[in-house]
Amino acid sequence: MDKNIRLLWAYDHPTTRYQEVNLYIDAGVEVVISLGDPSTLRHDKDYHDETHALYPDWRSSLTLPASVVEKLRRIDLFRNSGHVSKENAELINQCIDILIVPADAPVIANIMSWFKGHLLYRVMGAPNLKLLQTNLAAIGEIASQSGGRLWLAPGLKNLIPWSDPVLSRDYVTINAWVSQERIHQSWRADASNPVAATAISYIDIHPFFEEQYAKVKSALSRYPFIVLGKNDKRSNKCADAEVIGVLPTDELHARIATSRVFIDSATVPEHLIWPPMEAMAMGVPTLFTRWSGLAAAGFDDGNDEAALKTLGMFEDFDAIDQFMSEHGNDIDLLSALAERQKSAFIDSVFSRDKALAAFETYMKHVAANSTRDRDAVSTNTLMALAQRLRRQPAAAPQQGSLSRLDGAALVRTERLVRPKDLRGRTGRLILDGGGQFVRQCEPGIDAQGAIVLENLPELPAGNYIMSAAFNVLEGFGEIAQISLKTLTEDDPIEQTVEISTRASGYVQRTIPFSVSLGSEGLTRELIVIWHGQTKIDFLSLRFRTAD
Repeated sequence: MDKNIRLLWAYDHPTTRYQEVNLYIDAGVEVVISLGDPSTLRHDKDYHDETHALYPDWRSSLTLPASVVEKLRRIDLFRNSGHVSKENAELINQCIDILIVPADAPVIANIMSWFKGHLLYRVMGAPNLKLLQTNLAAIGEIASQSGGRLWLAPGLKNLIPWSDPVLSRDYVTINAWVSQERIHQSWRADASNPVAATAISYIDIHPFFEEQYAKVKSALSRYPFIVLGKNDKRSNKCADAEVIGVLPTDELHARIATSRVFIDSATVPEHLIWPPMEAMAMGVPTLFTRWSGLAAAGFDDGNDEAALKTLGMFEDFDAIDQFMSEHGNDIDLLSALAERQKSAFIDSVFSRDKALAAFETYMKHVAANSTRDRDAVSTNTLMALAQRLRRQPAAAPQQGSLSRLDGAALVRTERLVRPKDLRGRTGRLILDGGGQFVRQCEPGIDAQGAIVLENLPELPAGNYIMSAAFNVLEGFGEIAQISLKTLTEDDPIEQTVEISTRASGYVQRTIPFSVSLGSEGLTRELIVIWHGQTKIDFLSLRFRTAD
């Protein structure tokens, strides 16, 4: 078989996927794109649409049989915290040289316990420096035992832990860049609207970004502004007229291009997002503070403070507000700034050629230290393995909160388990009026899928009753399906209950099940699938004995 280096991409971000997968293919690598985790993609409804403009042409790079490719991309590396079945591990090890993941240290440790190839821990930026430092310290320990197979791949040089003896050596800085073909807008200059655009996502769910918005809002008092990003306008935290809400990519770019300037909202130098770079690529004058990821990247590229001040750097948001109040209508001054920024940032700091050269250097390391003997594995062997895997469930233990419970304690008395303690892949955890977390799912916002995806703990032999409670907020008809699957050595035994209603309001359904003597140790997979047709709050699961 061929000797091409093959990479499994498991980084759930549509823009980063488009940018980087195309780069890796240009470097001569075959790329398999993982299907990803829907729970992280609630605002990205076109994520799996391969006809979408932001979906890279990856299949043409592959030499693997289609059946093997489809099996590989459906292996979920994160559901069981990095554990996969023995058969899935075998398939990955026979086909894949490089894994790219953004996971936390415990997941990476579990992956490295079975993966024989090279793992790139990809981190583009981090708003919470303390959490990042904790994670990097743990990853450094894992890397010290990996024999050079675990490397750090930061987007910014200031993400490298220079005090770590391993990660300060085993790293490749792959800077961000903007592919011009995906940007269909250019700055409107004197036809632009007298408003400043910025981008902050997840104001409704993340305290850091809520605070970031508060800082920007309090400072920009003299010049009108709008906030773009992935924000839920139904939340009170996003009620301000300045917060626009979720927009399709083309409309987001149009809003940036028609604004007078773009203001990078970053407040820590380790944090860098796509919109300010996209704004620069459009020729939109972009203003940023000395505490931003843009400034950090500029310093790392050799610019001094005086140079960066000519490139749009200010001390703080108050200084930006004053600048705009004085020069917001000076199109010539802003145009000159935009031209300098494109030359310094887009053509140099965020150069695609620089990123490509860095990855090609890393490829030489991988090629020189390959652990995969592809000659020993025939195409027929891989196809047979993929076919066998389609018939076999993964046997690795689930690591969700429910599966960590003691089974006897779960059913000794009636036990209520709420959504915050259950692993799900769609919907949003929110606080209801009573101060309890519920998982809310809404058509058009959330993807149809699993609101519960857990393994039950080992249960004593006996008869049990499980019930699921919902509050139907809008609509009627089919709500969800509860499935309890017992994974035996032969075919799995599955019980399913369909849940429907003729009106909105409270709905509860039960599913009885039994654990026979001798089957106590079998894996029991619990899945609750929301059908995507009604707006619901998933309230709880309840367990009790039926005896």
